[in-house]
Amino acid sequence: EVKGRVFVASSSEQPDFEVVVPNLRNSQMFNGRQEVRLVEPMVRVVPKRNNIGNTRSMNMVVYAKRLEVVGGSK
Repeated sequence: EVKGRVFVASSSEQPDFEVVVPNLRNSQMFNGRQEVRLVEPMVRVVPKRNNIGNTRSMNMVVYAKRLEVVGGSK
């Protein structure tokens, strides 16, 4: 597991996913919703199995080296 700050994000293609940014101690503050650019993103799809009913799902986690704010509060 990568240690870092976790953000919940959404886009028109994917409603909810996590963005993990390692070593984000000295980053800028985020207030409310912001439009950001991901620097050096990497996507990992994690399959999950639910023991109740033997259903399966996929979680998408995005890792980024850095976030840059490109828009104002939404």
